[in-house]
Amino acid sequence: MKKLLVLFSLFFLISCSQESKSIESGKDIVINAYFSPRGGCTKAIISEIENAKKTIDVAIYSFTSKPILRALIKAHE
Repeated sequence: MKKLLVLFSLFFLISCSQESKSIESGKDIVINAYFSPRGGCTKAIISEIENAKKTIDVAIYSFTSKPILRALIKAHE
């Protein structure tokens, strides 16, 4: 349950960031829902991390997803 909450929180933050950019640029807003486990959450979060152009803001207490950690480290580098 804790892992799901953290993944949801991270995805929510990324989605909010994308939403505000869409509003500013005049593009249509697209909202996707993902469920866990095996619902595509991790893949969607990693995709958003990989597609970030300028910054990635993360507000979490802790998480255990090694794929997300690797994606964040790669983005930082």
